[in-house]
Amino acid sequence: MFPDSSIWLVIGIAWVTALLPFFTEKSFVFVPWRQEGESVKTPYWLLVCRALVHWFLIIYAATVLAGPHSQTVKLAAIVASLVLFALPIFVLAKQVRVKSFAVRLFELLGFFFFSGGIGFAIEHFYANSHPQDWQFYAIALCLYIVLAYPGFVIRHLFKNRHNRRLIAQTQIDSD
Repeated sequence: MFPDSSIWLVIGIAWVTALLPFFTEKSFVFVPWRQEGESVKTPYWLLVCRALVHWFLIIYAATVLAGPHSQTVKLAAIVASLVLFALPIFVLAKQVRVKSFAVRLFELLGFFFFSGGIGFAIEHFYANSHPQDWQFYAIALCLYIVLAYPGFVIRHLFKNRHNRRLIAQTQIDSD
């Protein structure tokens, strides 16, 4: 892959991962609170510890991707990231039916670290990595949120309008 086409790969990965939290009801991250439908038997401290370890591993995998490591280590970090995002799907799939908006924001942040790590890995592969200040990360996060906006509109504006119409129609039919 050439440097001019790899930027489109990074943009595509960022776009897909930005839309993913809004297009599915499956949880991709653990959060430090009890979600609606989650087992009450699980102690609160275990939920917090599970979420902290999960987030630490996601951020660590992103830093491994961004660092000067071998291609094998970076590939292992990508696979580990995908496993980390898939783990909550299998653990919480039967318990949590609907995600809250806060969970979607946490997922958006986790996918931001993932796609940023892939972007830095591709940059490091083709050239020396340039040091970035906080302004770069703030702008990148804002652009990532802009990429997620179509998913937000479809999830919260279009689908809710359609659901409200169906609810009103069933109320008229039942009267």
